[in-house]
Amino acid sequence: MAKQGSQKPATGICGRFRPSWVGVENLAPRCDSLGAVDPTIGFEDLLARIGEIDIEEFRRSLLIGVLHEPAWVDDLLSGRKDLALTIVNAPETKRQMRFTCVGLFPFQTTAPLATALQRLVDDPVGFRNDAPVCLRLFWDRVFASTWEAVHPAFERSAQESRRLFEATMVTQFFERILMTLEANHERRILLAVRGGARYPTTRWWPSTSSHPPSTAPVSGPPMM
Repeated sequence: MAKQGSQKPATGICGRFRPSWVGVENLAPRCDSLGAVDPTIGFEDLLARIGEIDIEEFRRSLLIGVLHEPAWVDDLLSGRKDLALTIVNAPETKRQMRFTCVGLFPFQTTAPLATALQRLVDDPVGFRNDAPVCLRLFWDRVFASTWEAVHPAFERSAQESRRLFEATMVTQFFERILMTLEANHERRILLAVRGGARYPTTRWWPSTSSHPPSTAPVSGPPMM
């Protein structure tokens, strides 16, 4: 246990923003706001990377990572819609299959993720400043020992997935690992079977063909 483990979160930064730091932990695995990062770097380096990201890129990437709809994020950041209206007016499939699972529907302004998202909209600089502190507390107090226990198995699984991904077509890869995504070769996007999320994947197909190659031209599996 790191030194922070002896500190009490009831005071200081995480005491003031307790709902938000719980939300930060909820946000962390659901976005790609760090961009292209060497997967071998350590946890402290990842925390430092957060502070280097352009603040608008950081805010927009996090919001898209959660909401999955750039147009909704545009409306939210421009003030055309607020967060509650964005969630309540989402298609039923999105509400039931995604927002219910992450605690955004039925919408409550005091829910941890809703609190975090609202602060991200209103105070992105403060949110970004708090994020490394809160993530470090989460790591030290909750997740470090778990990660140490499961990391070897994750690493073996990742290596096997890379070998499989490099040896098969994208659609075959999805079938083999039971991933609920479909590849639209004409539009060059991936579609979530449930929830309707879309993921652009132009880089996975050669520019001369609208069909995937027998061997995918990337070094690893797609980001989950």
